[in-house]
Amino acid sequence: MIDYNSKESLKNVLKTFNPEGKLLDLQFAELAKWFLYGGYIHVKSNQVDRKVYIQEVEFYFYDEKGGIPSNKIVYHRNGNYANIPPNENLPIGKSTHYFDTGMLYLHASGVDITFENEMKCYRASALIRAFSVEEKGAVQAVYKNQCIDPRSTFVYEYLFEGLSVFDDSGYSIKWEDDWQPAPSVLTGIERIRVVDKETGNKDEKKWRFKKYDL
Repeated sequence: MIDYNSKESLKNVLKTFNPEGKLLDLQFAELAKWFLYGGYIHVKSNQVDRKVYIQEVEFYFYDEKGGIPSNKIVYHRNGNYANIPPNENLPIGKSTHYFDTGMLYLHASGVDITFENEMKCYRASALIRAFSVEEKGAVQAVYKNQCIDPRSTFVYEYLFEGLSVFDDSGYSIKWEDDWQPAPSVLTGIERIRVVDKETGNKDEKKWRFKKYDL
């Protein structure tokens, strides 16, 4: 497990992520520091130049082989949307391809930054649960005159504005490492509205982490 104070890039940390059973809680607590304190998402086009900061992150993990305890609440996995015929080239279905590290996955709950591993057969992602926006050098009020928007799906508005299906808009969306000091320990809390699909019980994994220091 890489220590945040190493100042390693988020990309390298995600690429070398190695799930270790019961250590997942500690791994996600450390990994959350990169998402909350280690940088921002830079959205740029001919009309837009903004920074989106993650203020709350929620982790998801699924071991396709079943060797590491997990459950089937992950959207992007084999067997989800099982009514779709097998097709390894499509993002959902009985047989689902693996994303490269850092790909964005849009779904009903918001936007995931993924770090899956086909060789080790696991799915892993970080859901942007809450965020803030810096535009023209200043943090903007984005929700009820507050700087933090807790509505995860509303991040679509800020990530994809300026993306055109017709013109060359100069659109880009990229993570920028910008290391800032983080608390030595981040305390995890339960994820929002997560229920184990197999048992129907509330999932108690504390894989949600907040920054909320604006």
